[in-house]
Amino acid sequence: MAVSPPSPITPRPVSSPKHRRRSWAREAKGLDRAGLLALRESVAAMLEGGPIPSPPFQAYGAFNGVAEHKGRHVCVLLPLEAALEAMTVLETAKPGA
Repeated sequence: MAVSPPSPITPRPVSSPKHRRRSWAREAKGLDRAGLLALRESVAAMLEGGPIPSPPFQAYGAFNGVAEHKGRHVCVLLPLEAALEAMTVLETAKPGA
């Protein structure tokens, strides 16, 4: 019995994960604590079935499909929570320490 060679696989163009990450991270750039908290709450509400965040944060709507997977909510919110934690550390750091 002869075995036919595998069919050639044509690679699909894929945007890099780094590029995708920058598209939503860019929207949070320059936010103060209040703005970052508002964004975090807006994304969290979307994950619970609420509307996609309003402009300029509509790129977070890409995570709308995660809403039905509760275990993934933490993954989506983690960068925002990490940024808030970093702000807390910087705000409470002693100068020169």
